[in-house]
Parts: sequence; structure tokens; C-alpha cells
Amino acid sequence: MGTAHDRRRTCAISMQKIGVIPTVIDAVLNHKVSRGCADYQRYSYDKEMADAFY
Repeated sequence: MGTAHDRRRTCAISMQKIGVIPTVIDAVLNHKVSRGCADYQRYSYDKEMADAFY
């Protein structure tokens, strides 16, 4: 079955293959990105994350 990390990587690769943008992949995987003004960007990407799952 693989580790949790293996499943997360597979999920990320699968989303990349279907064209999901990296920012949405990070949101789906609950990655916290802190770079410059990204700290001020609080959009949740809820709709895009839902689309990534369907």
C-alpha cells in the first residue's frame, strides 16, 4: 500500500498530469508556503481543490 508520503506524492503527480496548478496542489496537500507577499495571499482555492478531486 505504501507510506502516507508515497500516497501524497502519487496524489500530487496525478493532479499535475491532469493540469492542476502547483498552488492548488500545495493547498490540497496542506503545504504552507511562505515567500514574500505570499504571506498576504489568503485565497483558499476551495473551488479549485474541489475541481482537482473530480
